[in-house]
Amino acid sequence: TYTATGLVNGVTYSFSVIAVRGSDTSSPTTVNVTPVAPVAGTPTGLSATAQDAAVSLSWSPVSQATSYRVYVNGQQSTITTAPNAVITSLANGTQYSFTVSAVNGSTVSAQSSPVVATPVATAPAAPTNLTLTPGNGQVSLSWTAPARATSYGVYRNNVLVGSPTTASYVDTGLTNGSSYAYRVVAFAQNS
Repeated sequence: TYTATGLVNGVTYSFSVIAVRGSDTSSPTTVNVTPVAPVAGTPTGLSATAQDAAVSLSWSPVSQATSYRVYVNGQQSTITTAPNAVITSLANGTQYSFTVSAVNGSTVSAQSSPVVATPVATAPAAPTNLTLTPGNGQVSLSWTAPARATSYGVYRNNVLVGSPTTASYVDTGLTNGSSYAYRVVAFAQNS
């Protein structure tokens, strides 16, 4: 037996063997061989953390892996050399399935077990500058809208009384001379 070392994966080499007995030699037997990198193991420990329009992925490193392929819903999305990735430009409120394969040279492992995650919009900040203007049997509320707010919850004495989509609301049917406590909460779509 003979083991040739120092060869480059993916390059074809020709080897010839000749039998020698005394002064007699056989015809050469020639074989062509193309060495390949060993297949890296399948990634394990894949976990996903939903973010705003993105999902953060991490997994256990695989020995012999030179890079990793990340798949979203079965389609290759990105290639990374680290055992983690952040997949962006995802739709909030939509569930996605993720898998990862390990790459070593031209060989690719099987895909990992899938994990699912649903990106969720980050809740907007609280409305500011709440202004209350009393009227006859009513209170008019207005506030400064925070970025990304798409709707609001108006609470009177900790009870939801309105869900406007603008930065104002008129609460009616009130008793003149009575005190009321108000708070406003902002919401973003899919948060």
